[in-house]
Amino acid sequence: EQIKGGGARVGSVVLQALTIKEVCTFVRDTLRPTSQETESLAHFIHGKTLGNPFFTHSYLQSLNRQGLIHFDVDRGGWSWDLQQILTARLTDDVGALMSRRIDELSLDARHALTLAACFGERFSLEELASLNGKSVDETADALWESVTTGLIRPLVSQPGEGRYYKFLHNRILQAAYACNSPQARSEAHLQIGQNMVARLQPTEVKERIFVVVHHLNAGVQHVQDLDGKLLLARLNLLAGEKAKLASAYESAVLYLRQGLGLLPSDAWRRCPELASGLHREGMEAEYLSGDHQAALRLYEPLQAQAKSVLERVDLIGRRVLLDTDRGHHKQAVRAAREGLALLGVDIPEVGSTGAELRAFAGIQWRLLGQGPA
Repeated sequence: EQIKGGGARVGSVVLQALTIKEVCTFVRDTLRPTSQETESLAHFIHGKTLGNPFFTHSYLQSLNRQGLIHFDVDRGGWSWDLQQILTARLTDDVGALMSRRIDELSLDARHALTLAACFGERFSLEELASLNGKSVDETADALWESVTTGLIRPLVSQPGEGRYYKFLHNRILQAAYACNSPQARSEAHLQIGQNMVARLQPTEVKERIFVVVHHLNAGVQHVQDLDGKLLLARLNLLAGEKAKLASAYESAVLYLRQGLGLLPSDAWRRCPELASGLHREGMEAEYLSGDHQAALRLYEPLQAQAKSVLERVDLIGRRVLLDTDRGHHKQAVRAAREGLALLGVDIPEVGSTGAELRAFAGIQWRLLGQGPA
């Protein structure tokens, strides 16, 4: 991504499933030197992995770690007993295979790796150390075992950027994440989010709002105090606004619903600005995502809490759009008359064309600021 950001052209190669012939070549080249025939072993591995490149490589490593493939010093090459491999209880699930590799780590290494999985594919050593409750050096030592076993790798960082690591494959990340209990995962996510809010400047929080809110929402069940809930509601409002501006309406709806769910029962008295913002943005996001009924449910409390004529008229205008989109034209016209009446413009329900034209002319004059108050 950094190379792309620098304007360089970057190509990508998608690894397709390996054919039996390719797996035969891979196994033969990997187990060289050997005096044994490799084709039967390659066919067995292909049947287990269906040619998935990552799984094929990991499966062969697993056979070696379990002693089913070993280097025979006396023969001067790799050796195996195919019948023993065929009868061994081996998993054909890549997730289970990765879990087994993680279980083979020492306690400290496994704990550090599974915590790191809560950050995602890429994580900072400094942030992990804070979450781990240990020093940076101790955490780096704990990660080294995962580096040497091919589960993660350190990334090259610019001076002053800190040290970062990356999971070598998404299935390793998934397996490490699954090693944590749901309770441990949610607690880790909450602490990650809280650490980010405490460490970052307000402008940085806004820039990384989706990451911050992702972690905090994942641990929302542990947020019990009112101040914590209101803070998270405000952050969800920011995330919802940003998602809506990016036309990610379904995501915006999820953030804003989460924020609304965090409001106390007396929100309109305690935090009216936050309550209004969540209801207003939520109504618009629901409307844009196509859920008009949900938008209408948010309209009612907004209209009830409106403090000024202009605020009420603005809301009525939104109600007109909702009714029109639903095909409820009579209700839309009725709402429009109500809004215009608040502005001092009366539109007769039944009247002559001349009377209607005079009324519309009056509206235009008032909108231009040239008519009577």
